Amino acid sequence: MANSSFKSFPFCGKVWGHPSILGGTADEMVADAERLKAAGCQGTDLLAYRHTDDPEKIIEAIVTRVKDFPVVVAGSISSFERIDVVQRLNPWTFTIGSALFDGKFGKDKSFREQLKAVYSYMHK
Repeated sequence: MANSSFKSFPFCGKVWGHPSILGGTADEMVADAERLKAAGCQGTDLLAYRHTDDPEKIIEAIVTRVKDFPVVVAGSISSFERIDVVQRLNPWTFTIGSALFDGKFGKDKSFREQLKAVYSYMHK
């Protein structure tokens, strides 16, 4: 029995390796996101800052060219500057993961303190 609340946000583009690397041109990734949309996915997970060339160009291309399709930017959002860029490019949302474990938002801060710093930064 299918769960109607299940949401599918698979990666778009060519993803390989560990940690994951994203390859492909902006046009290829837009086409892949369009394919995912046509297949019934609710959105896409975009490892933009793991792209081999130009992460900002990739985010902008998918967000502006694939209409009505949520984009979750993930992977290496590891600085306040990247948060600024991602917010300016306006995806549906973004995630921060290992950067918090690695102390990227405050080397001497706890995980919780870093989350508070990111929250405060985004709500100033």
